[in-house]
Amino acid sequence: MKPFSNKDDQTMKDALFSDLHMDADFTQRVLDNLDNVQMVNDKEKLPNLNAYASAKRRWRKLKWMGGAAAAVIVFGSALTLWQQPELRDKVSGVFKTYKTKPTIPEETVPPGMKDWFWYNDYERSRPLGLLVKPEVKAEDQGYAIQIEHVLIDCSRIVISARQTAPDGSVLQSPLRETDDFRITDLEGNEVAKRVPVTLNSYPGIEEYAYVFTGHVPDVVMVTSEIGEIERFTAAMPDRKPVKVNWHFQFKLDTRKAKQLSAEKQIDKHYTSPDGLELDFKKIIRTPSGIRLDYAASLGEKLKRQSSDASAEHLKIFYHLETVDGEGKRGRYDFGKPGVFEPLIQSERADAHNEGTKEFINIIHPLAMPPESKNIRFVLDGFYMPVHVKESISMKPAELSAKPAVFHGSGDELAFSAYKLGSYDSKGGQVLILTANGTYVNQEMNEKWIAIDEKGREYPVFVGHGSAPDGDKKIIHDSEFRIDGMDHVPSRLTLTRTVVNRVFKDVDWSVDLWDDTQLPWENMLGK
Repeated sequence: MKPFSNKDDQTMKDALFSDLHMDADFTQRVLDNLDNVQMVNDKEKLPNLNAYASAKRRWRKLKWMGGAAAAVIVFGSALTLWQQPELRDKVSGVFKTYKTKPTIPEETVPPGMKDWFWYNDYERSRPLGLLVKPEVKAEDQGYAIQIEHVLIDCSRIVISARQTAPDGSVLQSPLRETDDFRITDLEGNEVAKRVPVTLNSYPGIEEYAYVFTGHVPDVVMVTSEIGEIERFTAAMPDRKPVKVNWHFQFKLDTRKAKQLSAEKQIDKHYTSPDGLELDFKKIIRTPSGIRLDYAASLGEKLKRQSSDASAEHLKIFYHLETVDGEGKRGRYDFGKPGVFEPLIQSERADAHNEGTKEFINIIHPLAMPPESKNIRFVLDGFYMPVHVKESISMKPAELSAKPAVFHGSGDELAFSAYKLGSYDSKGGQVLILTANGTYVNQEMNEKWIAIDEKGREYPVFVGHGSAPDGDKKIIHDSEFRIDGMDHVPSRLTLTRTVVNRVFKDVDWSVDLWDDTQLPWENMLGK
């Protein structure tokens, strides 16, 4: 299976998610079955992520729902020119500076907005003064960007923008990962990093989310130096770079957000028997969610096993336990197969400490109530790609009558058919094997090779279909595409060289929060 390029991946994302809508009857049926649910366990089937967007309007009737997909943090360069006062004064004239309104006045909710992925944040932020509407618009050659509104707290900033082409059509994801807004203090020091988010369901609007990386200043500057975008619309599906002048900046006052937040340093350390070192740093409580900051490092034993010493693909899974004022207990799982992720999940491999990775999880209100009390973090395990050498030999021509069964690291696959006639990356025919089975490990980031009867080695590209089944995954309709193999060999050996192994030999928990009242609790309507 030929891997997608970054450009292909972006185009596919745009085509799939540009205007996502759920069938209303289906959503209602799902929600009717979710009323009064108290807690989730590993074996329960959670609602589809698309239905999750439409479920936000029923927040007050639900105790909780699933969160959203994870995302990996993307880094931008710091705005260093603002550190020089003389240069800053000269360059300030290049930007149009805007004032912001502190809150959005009462207004009729636009069509489709209640199905918007961030609508719950919008509803909670408005009465607390954590929603601002900058009067910001930039236009060049008919290409325009308008900042609709900004959600702000001490965990993150979410900028909602409307971006249009000269004909008025919506631009889909026009900003490149390295060409977006800068969030700085008044001296130009960068204070927040971009975190890509997924599945916006409010037509015509795109969100740009940023997490604060340290101290939150009383005033932050949002600066745009955007000089090039990628044109992509429904009418013009081919991505094309376009030079534009989208230069502007505006201020955000964070003092209200700071008053309505609470933070606690945790500073607890754990080392697992396999050598994973986990440092829990802090928890931040805001009206829009619970933020967890922690770091994980690979010990020497894990570094020797790992196929990636940087720990880029290291994942942690855990659950949070709570007890409310009436003694009712809750459990909220994150990171496990089939369980929705926090809305924002940023991950960064430490460039100065190989094998160390920093995590920020911001848990959305619909995944777990922001007012939760007596919170305990319980580590359930982790997974990462490790080196293995696990093989299965077969005679492809006999697979339909005698499937070849692969066993390795607790995973099982039955190869039962083959076909020849698709094409590889060079335009030639390839051999494709199909398989079904079960995995106890994660199917992504694994690596395979194939060797024919003459000892020639070929790369293998694998595409799995999968569905969670308790602690396992059902693997179905998998295709093993052997690049460059244009014939059916009399004998074939498949070898898995990297498996994304799940490690569960852990035993650690830490109390994160007691029953202390939160600053905003008496300010929100019930």
